[in-house]
Amino acid sequence: RFIVTVTDPLGRTARQGFDTTVVAFVNSAPVYTTGKLTTQAAVEGQAFSYPLPAGSFTDSNGDPLSYSAQILVGSTWLNLPQLGLSINATTGNITGTLTGPTQTSYSVKVIASDGLATGNGTFTLNVNRKPVLQSALSSQVSQVNTAFSYVIPATTFNDPNGTALTYSVSGLPAGLSFNAGTRTISGTPTTIGSVTVTVTASDGVLSASTTFTFNVTGPNQAPVLANAIANKTANQNSSFSYVI
Repeated sequence: RFIVTVTDPLGRTARQGFDTTVVAFVNSAPVYTTGKLTTQAAVEGQAFSYPLPAGSFTDSNGDPLSYSAQILVGSTWLNLPQLGLSINATTGNITGTLTGPTQTSYSVKVIASDGLATGNGTFTLNVNRKPVLQSALSSQVSQVNTAFSYVIPATTFNDPNGTALTYSVSGLPAGLSFNAGTRTISGTPTTIGSVTVTVTASDGVLSASTTFTFNVTGPNQAPVLANAIANKTANQNSSFSYVI
């Protein structure tokens, strides 16, 4: 209990008492507003941006909030920079270029802090990954002015998202062409030489390439006699040996 005493210049006093109740401060953790964070799509190697929706988190104490985020890789929560992304601690906006993804879908956790306690919400980040080379192509050889045909194996590339791939080819020797529908290189090469052929697989957004060497050789020539072999004589019932 507090007593306040007032004294005037003549020494007269007045007193007033009052009681004060001290209440302990209770901090409330930030609360995520369900449904505010929604599924997002990103493309490997391309810029990504997701502004934090207004009202995603509330704080009953009115405290200013700061933000951080993590991404679930396998069974481990990692910081966003592991995949080339970052979050603005003040605004909660997530930006960056998705680098080296190993999954086609991730769970991202946004964490809001008032300095004493935290709250979090999650959203799904779907990733379009580029095609992956599964098996290298072997060198090819064809004789000039001779029909040639080669089918690029369907297993050369794999698309992690399961998207059908479209193939294209560049750098073929003169006289050859490529059928994308059958993945077949065919024709009759007309020029002798060696070239590097590039094969590209695309999912419509991203692509990956590999190369192989194509050798066009000259026409096959019959063996040519270099030195005539002179007649040889052998005696009847006698051993004979002669090395050509």
